[in-house]
Amino acid sequence: MSSNDVLAKKSEDKSHGIVCFHLQNVICLPRANIKSFFFRRKQSIYDLTAHCSVDNRAYCTAWNETRKLCGNDIASGFIAILEKVIAQNCGVLKMTPWSDAGVPQNMNSVMSFAIITFLNSHPSIQQIVQKLVLQATAQCKK
Repeated sequence: MSSNDVLAKKSEDKSHGIVCFHLQNVICLPRANIKSFFFRRKQSIYDLTAHCSVDNRAYCTAWNETRKLCGNDIASGFIAILEKVIAQNCGVLKMTPWSDAGVPQNMNSVMSFAIITFLNSHPSIQQIVQKLVLQATAQCKK
């Protein structure tokens, strides 16, 4: 059985949600061609985007640079996305979050604590298995 067959089988299972998420590019607002205007008024917007296999929807959370970029913001945004996924797909019993192995994004105690807190607040979720793509850029170039 190939990996594509395994993914196809899992995507048919509505009780197992696979949520792929990634911190997207920083969006600089407002956009202008005038340098003095651009540098005086520039504000960065961070965007965490996810896709759920159960309902085939995209989810997004965003925040501005006044909050800085830290693990708390990313974890809070990710939990907000999971809350929305569970609210719209009440039959989900297992979740598999997939993402790249960015240290501030995934591999830290803040993200682990957020996932444990999410599990404790949703007793219907039986299991969360976090998966990390170790070489995301190498796979994208192929």
